[in-house]
Formats: sequence, structure tokens, C-alpha cells
Amino acid sequence: MRILITAFFDDNFGDMLIRTCFTQLLRTALEDLGFEGRDHIIDTMPLKEADEKKITDADVLFFAGGGLFGLSYLNFSESLKRILDIAEASGTAVVFSSLGANNMDAGEEDTDELRSFFERNCIKAVSVRENPDMFRRYAEGTDLDIIPVCDPAVWAGHVYHESAKKYKSAGSVKPLVGINFVRGGLFRANDTDWNMEKEEELLYGLAGRLEEQGIDCRFFTNGSAMDCAAMLQFAEDYSIPKDKYILCDTARDLVRTTAQFDAVVATRMHSSIVSYALDVPSLNMVWNPKIPFFYENIAYPDRALMPDDWSVDNLVKKVNDLLADSDYSRDSEYMMSLYRFIAGTVGELLDQAKETDIYDYETVCQKLSEMEVPAEEDISDMRFKLLRAETQYNKLKKSKANQKAELKEEIRSRNKELKALKKENEKLARKNEKLSEKYDKVRAERNALKRRLERIDNKPIVRLYHKIRGIRR
Repeated sequence: MRILITAFFDDNFGDMLIRTCFTQLLRTALEDLGFEGRDHIIDTMPLKEADEKKITDADVLFFAGGGLFGLSYLNFSESLKRILDIAEASGTAVVFSSLGANNMDAGEEDTDELRSFFERNCIKAVSVRENPDMFRRYAEGTDLDIIPVCDPAVWAGHVYHESAKKYKSAGSVKPLVGINFVRGGLFRANDTDWNMEKEEELLYGLAGRLEEQGIDCRFFTNGSAMDCAAMLQFAEDYSIPKDKYILCDTARDLVRTTAQFDAVVATRMHSSIVSYALDVPSLNMVWNPKIPFFYENIAYPDRALMPDDWSVDNLVKKVNDLLADSDYSRDSEYMMSLYRFIAGTVGELLDQAKETDIYDYETVCQKLSEMEVPAEEDISDMRFKLLRAETQYNKLKKSKANQKAELKEEIRSRNKELKALKKENEKLARKNEKLSEKYDKVRAERNALKRRLERIDNKPIVRLYHKIRGIRR
């Protein structure tokens, strides 16, 4: 039996956590259903690198989760269509797990295209992490049952159980708050009227006020090379010491970093999800509709802050509320919703449904804690981040080269225009010189005529004639 897992590979390590946590839950479910390691092969495939052979050879293809559905600027729709086309043609069963939505501002034509994703025979099961009613509308007319589940990363605390062990600086008694930092372009890309300058001013002001209250703070990123570059610029602009910010290089780093905090002020949604996985209370600045859905799912809707609530005073108050929330913890039923979906779906697809109950929450936690996330995952994360940073560098380098070439071409064009204007100016100068000469000649002739007329007017006979005729000179 061949199982293929596809997910969005990114240096925003929330996306990597989706894949890793889903994979470990799937392994647990296979063991739960009685499959031994030799009975199955699990492979992975980046969402944007559809491998026709892998898809064709697979018995089951799982989309591991994330905001893949919709009209996002990340252009997931084309990738989904490509993969589904191959799966449909080859008879590979497809399961959408923890499917999320992104930028759902669809017109009628777009709506028809999105509906068509659910009309394919290859799709055997769908679970969604948010807004199930919307997905049910798109799946209307099919036999699919849209099942609400959690995001796989809420299991990160058990999947990365060693990294999740909390630690604090020796002798430190201050509460420690994590402040999540992102690139300014994230807001514009999601139609939110905000930018990096406003973000820097807000978060720096928040950290300063919390420090005044005796609360320690650390700025951190989810790993994105662009977020890290923005963070370094922020640190330089505001003279922030190196021990006051953290640049995560792997998904494990993100879990380890979050584990040390007593509360988190998040911008990226997976900062909130990882915090939830570690029993760390959080709030989230809302720049995408998916964020309020997550906080509704965990029964804290008031911790998703709309842009009108983004002020230092309000954030300080909210952070103090988080630090005072001693009862905050994960909901095992919410977490088990995904495990039940995975185990139930795999059992049905492979005709291996259990006669007895599947693992309970405690057993799933134990099984996950007994597994190890391979070190190769960390290497893969770092390699991907370096590749993304290199890509961004080359893109910037190419952009600057293009700008230089455009400037050079503009200078050449301007010089050509200047040369033509200079030539025209010389032509006009010669024409002006000729006109001046002609003008001087005409003026001289006029003056000569004027003098001649004066001589004639002064003759006695002319003066007598003028007198008789009553002409005044």
C-alpha cells in the first residue's frame, strides 16, 4: 500500500508543522488499525511540484491541510487542479484533511471553478479546519460529508515532545511574552490597511510598556526568510539587542521558542496554533478571516483582534489578561476530531475498519511521544529556508539589474532626445539669426523711409499744402 502526503512546503514553518504533525498522526492511525511498517510506504510531495509518477503509483493521496482552498495570491488553485487531474485519471483516491480557506472573494466564474474541485470522483473524504458551512455550500450536490476537525499543528506539543518541554533562563522570575513579527507586505497582500512602519511602532511600543511592568519580551518569527529580513531591519532601526529577538530556522525551533513563553502576541496564525499546542495563551492580530475561525474553535473569540483594536493600550491589557489565565489548556475533544477522521477514513479506504474502539486521547499522546521526528526534517527545513533566501536574493539582484538596465536605457533615450533637441536648437538658432538679419535690414529701410518722409514734410510747399488742407502733422 502506497500513501502519498502532499502539503505546501514553505519557510513559514507553520506549513511544515502541518505536514509533520499530520504524518505522525497518520503513522499512529496505521498502527492503531493493525498495519505494520512493511505493509505500507509513506511518501511526501510538495504541493507546487506535482509528481505524476508519485500520484499515479499511490493508492491514497492525502492533502495534509492548510489554507489551500480559494483565490489566494499564493496561487494554490492551479496546483490543486493539476494534482486532482492526475489522480482522477489514474484512479488514485484523494482525501482532503484539515482543509482551510484563503481569500474567498470569488466571482461567479471563480465560484464554479471552486465547486468543480469537489465534483471529482477521486475525492473520497473531506475534513475542514474552519468555516464548514461555506465548504458545504461548495460541495452541495455531491455525496461528500464535510467534517470539522482541528489543524494538525495543534498536536505539535506531542509530536515535538522533547522540544516542547518548557524552559526559562536560570533564576528568572519575570513572565516572558513572545511577540510575533512578520514582513509588512503580508498585510497588503491580504487587503489589510497596515504596513511595516505601523507594525514596528506598535510592537516596539507594546514591548516597552510591558517591560515597564516587569514583563520580559522576545520578538520572534515563524521562520520565513522575508520575515527574518524584516525583523533584522526592525532590530537595526530600533536598536534592539540580539538577545531580544529570535529567528527560527526549523519547525522544531518554532516549537522550542514558543514553549518558553508565558503568553504570545501572534500575527501569523500558526504562532497561535503552536501556542495552543503548548498550553500557552495567545491573542492574534486579524489580517485574514481564517484567524477568527481558529479562535472560535478553541472558544476564545475575543482573542482575535480586528485592526480597530490594534493599539498599545489594548494589547497591554489583553496580554495581562493572558498572563492571568491560569486555566488555559487544550481541548482533547477538539484535538481528537482530526485523529478520528484520519483513522476512520484510512480504515474505510483500506477496508480495515477496527472492530474495537480506536485509540483514545491519552494513547494517541503516548504513541506520538514515543515517535521521533527525524533530524532530516530539520535539515530539510533549513535547506528550504536557505533556498528561499537565495531565491529572494537572486530575485532582488535580478530586479536591481533590471532597474539598472532600465535606467541605462532611459539615460540613452534621454541623451538621444537631448541630441535631437540640441540639433533642433541649432537649427532654430540659425533661423533666428537669419530673421534677426532680415529684421535689422527692414528696420534700417524703415528708418531711411522715415527720415526721407521727415525731409519731405519739412519742405515749404508741403507745409503750405498741409495748411490749406487743414492737415495736422
